Amino acid sequence: MTDSQLFKFLTMQYATLREEAIHLKNCQLRYFTITVIAVATIFGINTGGIGSENYRDDLSLFLVPLLIIIPNWWLMFDKAKSISRIVGFQRIVEERIYGDLHGKFLPWEMALQSFRSTDGTLVDKIEHRKKILDSNIKPLKQLGVLFLITKHKYWVINYHLYFISAALCLYFSSPSGRDRLYLVAWGLVAMLCLVTAWFNGRLLFRLSLGHNSYDGNNKIWKIILKKKGRRP
Repeated sequence: MTDSQLFKFLTMQYATLREEAIHLKNCQLRYFTITVIAVATIFGINTGGIGSENYRDDLSLFLVPLLIIIPNWWLMFDKAKSISRIVGFQRIVEERIYGDLHGKFLPWEMALQSFRSTDGTLVDKIEHRKKILDSNIKPLKQLGVLFLITKHKYWVINYHLYFISAALCLYFSSPSGRDRLYLVAWGLVAMLCLVTAWFNGRLLFRLSLGHNSYDGNNKIWKIILKKKGRRP
């Protein structure tokens, strides 16, 4: 492959990755918008009953937004993880385009296959690197992320939105004075919300500070290319 052909291939690869990242970001925006509209609409309808005789009987309706909040919360941060992985690889492509054109490289799909590889040696190296990267996640830094002291404020704001929305749904649907069946159902939903908040909270910190960050993914990709890549 000549230099001009290689350069053309790399620029096309970069454009494809950029397009995929933009698509995922648009998906995130749609999840965000759907959640805000759905929660605002249902809360508007439900709170319209405050003061009526049947208001207490309608409290379970405040659980309905959680059917949208919880799945979208998971999807939002799963997409964030994918975007970070793509950006980490994009940086590799940029290094090849503007620096070492003939450095070791793999096309995106082949590289992604290696990323998910079960090759023992490679997995061990990646896991070791992840532990080193995640050692950067300290309590004080985590607190800073929650207070938007981070480059990735968009993800933090989204996390706060989903957390507050879920908390409000649980608060307004409080089981006080309700039958035991409702109490059990509410408790299960509350547990699901807590698990979702905990899991996505951990992912939020890894996206900002650990191995799921742009820098973290970039370092992991370099390990993969060093092991599996080849020169054109």
